[in-house]
Amino acid sequence: MKKPFIEIVCNHYSNLEVFIATYNRADMLQEALCSICVQTAKGFKIKILDNCSTDHTKDVVEKIKKRYLQREIEFIGNDENTGPSGNFLRAQKLASAEYVMVFHDDDIMHPRYIEAAMEIILRQKDVSVVIGACKDFHDEQSKIFDCVPSNDVFLCGAQGLITTLLMRTFNFGSIIYRTDYFKNTISRNDIFGIVADKPFVIDAIKDGKAALFKDPYVLYRIHSEQDSNIGQTADFMEHLLSLVDYYREKLEPCNGKVNHIMCRLCVCAYVMILYRWGGLRRTISKSDFIALAVKRGAIRRFDAFVWRRIINKIGFLKKLYKNRLEKICH
Repeated sequence: MKKPFIEIVCNHYSNLEVFIATYNRADMLQEALCSICVQTAKGFKIKILDNCSTDHTKDVVEKIKKRYLQREIEFIGNDENTGPSGNFLRAQKLASAEYVMVFHDDDIMHPRYIEAAMEIILRQKDVSVVIGACKDFHDEQSKIFDCVPSNDVFLCGAQGLITTLLMRTFNFGSIIYRTDYFKNTISRNDIFGIVADKPFVIDAIKDGKAALFKDPYVLYRIHSEQDSNIGQTADFMEHLLSLVDYYREKLEPCNGKVNHIMCRLCVCAYVMILYRWGGLRRTISKSDFIALAVKRGAIRRFDAFVWRRIINKIGFLKKLYKNRLEKICH
């Protein structure tokens, strides 16, 4: 029986570039890069964007190049450190293949991820981005995929992607973009700071769709040197609230009164998530952070009360809320 074309082209993807933006994480980079080198997919280019590291990053890359001779690995150094946003912008400028990924230097990719993701974006012509779910890990014991990930995905537009991102954890370093969309999307780091990747991928969908894998294809490393810990500036809280504003504005046109209310409650729940994720308890109480979000109009006081005091406290209401949101996402 003749195999369909998508299988005939096999797993050779010369139309893909994988960038890794890195700075002073040589040991973590080694694990990230090795996880890319052992991919079942072949033929894609790997480009290391080193942001003027002062550790042994270049030595690690040279050692891995010798170990995986079949891989095309290029080391590209910066003369000065331009910050995470500057390195991302460099990837935008250098991207030249039909598809592109900018992987995190501290995460680990499942060996089948690139092949699975490329099959989706090649088969679904209306898909602008493919995104992998992720699993957190803290140590050697948790640094393992619990099962073989399935190829199950769900497709959604910008609104569906936002409500999904508000509820589930996905890895932004796992995203494969159509390069023309990637290069023509503005990264608004001045507004969103270290969370600019979230509005970026939503804007990059353009008039297409996002394909999201249901099972984890990436191990997301939790550590003291990650950007959410060391990347905080005096504007960090403002950047988080700007993200909430962005989500709220994008969800405003939700069809139907019930869906509109559900989306508002979802944004409220996300404010609580951001409070925990950003470690804001060191500088502000949860109540004061919510009050700040209400004051600037990011959320409504009544919605915050309903979420905190009613839905989040009553199990069956929370389950109904999540089921309804799943329908909105799809």
